[in-house]
Amino acid sequence: MKLTTSRVVAFIVTPLLTLVAGGIATVGAKYGLHVNATDVTVDGVAVATAVTGLAIKWLSGNSTYERLVLSLEHELKLVTAADPTAVAGVEHAVEWAAAKSVEKAEEAIGAPADAFPPAPTDTVVVPVAPAPAA
Repeated sequence: MKLTTSRVVAFIVTPLLTLVAGGIATVGAKYGLHVNATDVTVDGVAVATAVTGLAIKWLSGNSTYERLVLSLEHELKLVTAADPTAVAGVEHAVEWAAAKSVEKAEEAIGAPADAFPPAPTDTVVVPVAPAPAA
């Protein structure tokens, strides 16, 4: 297992947040809150459990992502080694398909795509509430 920055962060966050929860309870008890040892223990266990669960879930997703990236990088190396022009060929095929899609759209609407003004980029979409039932 490779020790990456993301894994180090996940392993450090769990005990750190548990200590923070205990520290909050301790400070609260010192400054007037009536907190007994059982409450502090329960809070600490609850926080540790929640944070550990989140860290494990995040590490699982991150591990899946890292495996996928490594697999795709390996496959790209194999394809490139077998045919150095393969990547350029795929890029060309994608550009050709996009150009054909634009041509079909132009034929369907009867005008070239550049005849229409560009869509505004500063538009804000405001959700509209449903009409009240009468």
